[in-house]
Amino acid sequence: MLRSSPPDAAHNVASLYKRASASEFVAIGTVTKTQTVKSRKTIAQLDQIRQTGNAPPDFNPTGKIGILYTISVEQVLCRKADFAASPPQTIPEPSEVLMFIPLNDGMLYSERAKLNETDLLFLTVPAEQKQWKEDYDLDRSQTYYRATWNSAGVVSLSEPGPDPPILDKITQLCQAVQSADPAQKIAALDKLAASGDPVLAKEAEEAKKGMQAK
Repeated sequence: MLRSSPPDAAHNVASLYKRASASEFVAIGTVTKTQTVKSRKTIAQLDQIRQTGNAPPDFNPTGKIGILYTISVEQVLCRKADFAASPPQTIPEPSEVLMFIPLNDGMLYSERAKLNETDLLFLTVPAEQKQWKEDYDLDRSQTYYRATWNSAGVVSLSEPGPDPPILDKITQLCQAVQSADPAQKIAALDKLAASGDPVLAKEAEEAKKGMQAK
């Protein structure tokens, strides 16, 4: 399970439009694999030690590492492109995504993973990933994600009891922007704005403003 902080993230329904429109996509997914990734430098140094029996002067056995999560995507609720007035007509939906968390490069992080548990994920492609591919033993051809705003970007759906409140809110907001017709998007957002739900009303109005500004 990818856990988030604060612990009441399941009830955190603030800034849903900002979180969703800043994400490459919002999805429901299950962690199927976790693995530790060493830096390329550390791997090269370990190879040198195996070959020569001598450690280089700057060898650091606790050098850079990160955690790579493989996530099976069960459903894409919406994408950043859906919040534009005229989104692309066809965007393939991923069946699997990779989420990489550097553990000791000075970045703050709050994502945690546990196998076989399901989460609501606000996923973004960070600018740092180009550097990650240089520094870490990662596949240069892959795209690696982080959770949007880290602590607000991962919500467990595997806890006992009913679904967390955020799931219903974000699902309705995402459904409202699914149409490729801008007029239908606005009509759906107007319906949410008049729904009587103060959270959805606020987020729908923000989504309309954002769409009209693009």
